[in-house]
Amino acid sequence: LTRYEFVLAARLVALAQVGIQANFAQLRAYKARFPMAKFELPENIYTDDFDMTEFEKAIKHEYDVETGKWRRTLVNVVIESAPFSQGAMRAAYHMRDLSASGDRAFVAKIAKTPGTPVSQYFDDVRMQTESEKWARAFNSKRVPKRVEFIAAWVVELIDRTERPLCGVERFVPGTYVKYNNNWDWSDDRRNTPQAFSHFTWEESKHTLLICDIQGVADMYTDPQIHSIDGTGYGQGNLGMRGVSKFLDAHTCNSICRFLKLPARKGKVVDTGTVVEGNLTLATLTGHGPPTRTTGRGPVGLGAGLEAREAREKLVQELNGQWQRQMGEMQAKARAKVKARLEAERGKMERDHALALQEQQQILEEQRGRLEAEKADWLECEERKLKMELDRRLEDHRIKHDRAALATLLL
Repeated sequence: LTRYEFVLAARLVALAQVGIQANFAQLRAYKARFPMAKFELPENIYTDDFDMTEFEKAIKHEYDVETGKWRRTLVNVVIESAPFSQGAMRAAYHMRDLSASGDRAFVAKIAKTPGTPVSQYFDDVRMQTESEKWARAFNSKRVPKRVEFIAAWVVELIDRTERPLCGVERFVPGTYVKYNNNWDWSDDRRNTPQAFSHFTWEESKHTLLICDIQGVADMYTDPQIHSIDGTGYGQGNLGMRGVSKFLDAHTCNSICRFLKLPARKGKVVDTGTVVEGNLTLATLTGHGPPTRTTGRGPVGLGAGLEAREAREKLVQELNGQWQRQMGEMQAKARAKVKARLEAERGKMERDHALALQEQQQILEEQRGRLEAEKADWLECEERKLKMELDRRLEDHRIKHDRAALATLLL
């Protein structure tokens, strides 16, 4: 029933209870005296794409980087049946979140290979969320170009069979570009992405490095985090091998120098955003030597042979300092790993000795039980033999007595 039909039926019942059999004219008069408000939406009040014909329920899993915990909410989503883009491992689908306010356009990334570990989706979202924290720290240094990691979360499609998972993030239109990977390749035509990766290593006190930077302009997605112990952050976390490989191949640029990061490599090449001091900025598109802009016109960065030699000497000193720091850090890491292995070995030996002792105790108990059972069995057999011997002696005595009696009777 509609609301109008329900109220009309209630009025008929009320009139019948007081003995009035209402006809059509009476109902019209009653309605005129007591009009019923009717709710109607104004025409063309909404212009959005709130289409519920193909929606499905889902659970939205979000990671809180401050507390390190996950939270979940129930949402309604619409995912297109055909992907708009595909990679080697995942397919990307346009998705709308009907529970969201404002922009509802998102991208759902679903693995193409069945049996993808659940942890992979949560590791990817955790890395992207933690990377945004380091992006805020990078932006706080007043860098020429700010960076951002697109907010991401895991969506569990509970209306589908086996409740598949997908990684979801806001849809960003534009050209998708990869700036570096998680090993030793980087596109040095852009300074900001390479400087950000270098910055995360220094800012984290040499505990992690964020790489595999990619996205639209400086809105990044799908990063990879290398940690010094190689734990967490998915299968792409290559630990110190990945960190060392990336830093060995990294060439510091003007953003690195602007942030006063320890220099990497003796070669200094600027082809992207160039910073001189705190005021002047030039964006270069070619591969030639950069220039700085002053009030007197363009001036070359190389101020002569002496300045070049001094810069190379400084770079060598900083490189040597970095090598020493890396050696000390690796020595500490090896010592820590060795101590942990020794502790684990000691624990394993203690556990092994305890297990042997328990096994020996069990064997002794079993041996004692077997000895007792053997003694009981021998005693039982001895009693049986004795009883058999007594029986046979008794039978022999009876036969002898009978024979003697028979002799006497004869």
